[in-house]
Amino acid sequence: MKIRFRDVSIRTKLILMISASALLALLMVTSAITFNEYVTRKQQTELELSSLADLISWNSSPALAFMDVKAASETLKALQTRSDIVAAFLYNRENEVFS
Repeated sequence: MKIRFRDVSIRTKLILMISASALLALLMVTSAITFNEYVTRKQQTELELSSLADLISWNSSPALAFMDVKAASETLKALQTRSDIVAAFLYNRENEVFS
């Protein structure tokens, strides 16, 4: 026996419509929260890496000024504690890898 939507009671139709509306609202809110978390985390990561880059540049300036490769390498070794940083390089004025 096939039941058609038009043969269903008004009560059932209202329940279905309210449920569909609630499901749609829940999906929209979940999407908005997920997008907000993504943007916030991205901005936070960018700020953190920018601060870390500023710190490394400040600490490596004397090594670059005096062309001290050992001191520059030691400055970069501080980044080994961070598992999310894969590689780090210092460049000289000619845009060549210094350390």
